[in-house]
Amino acid sequence: MNLAILLPTCDAYAPVAGFTIRRIDAWWPGHPEVLVCGITRQSTFPGRCLPCTADPRDWVGIALEAVAELRARGCAWLYLILDDHPPFGPCNADYLIRLLPEQAR
Repeated sequence: MNLAILLPTCDAYAPVAGFTIRRIDAWWPGHPEVLVCGITRQSTFPGRCLPCTADPRDWVGIALEAVAELRARGCAWLYLILDDHPPFGPCNADYLIRLLPEQAR
């Protein structure tokens, strides 16, 4: 995994995060894997939840822990999409998956 989408949330906002994931699926064809951090119930998003041992009130700690886990998995680049910031229209998949990372290098 070289590129991923990180979606931080918490248990209380899991339904909102689920809506955002569905909008990403609908508007961004071929998007990178969406991984969720900040959830204590791993079954909420099966296969998408990153381990979370940080204090649920520590958003920075949760994000840092998630980024460290993604780096350990070989992720070099990620998009941070907040749980309540879904896309509301078509995403330019080629630009987001190929061109922007190339420009960032």
